[in-house]
Amino acid sequence: MADQSSKVSSACPDCEGKLVEIKMIDGAHLGDNRMRFTFKDEKRSLVTAQYEKSGYVDSYTCLDCGRIFLYRSQR
Repeated sequence: MADQSSKVSSACPDCEGKLVEIKMIDGAHLGDNRMRFTFKDEKRSLVTAQYEKSGYVDSYTCLDCGRIFLYRSQR
C-alpha cells in the first residue's frame, strides 16, 4: 500500500482552508510522539506484549473548519 502522506493537498477538501501538520499525542510513554498503527490481524509480541507497528500516522488539521485528516505513512 502506498504512503498517502505524500499526496496531502495544502487545501482542505471541505472548505479550501489551509491544512497544517499536527502531532497527535500517543506513545509518549514509549519515548515516541508519533502515532502508530497496526493491522487488525497482527499479534502481540510474546516478549514485550506490544503490537508490531505496521506504519505511522501523519495528521493534519484545517485552520478554518478544524477538520482533522489522518494518513498512513511508512516514514
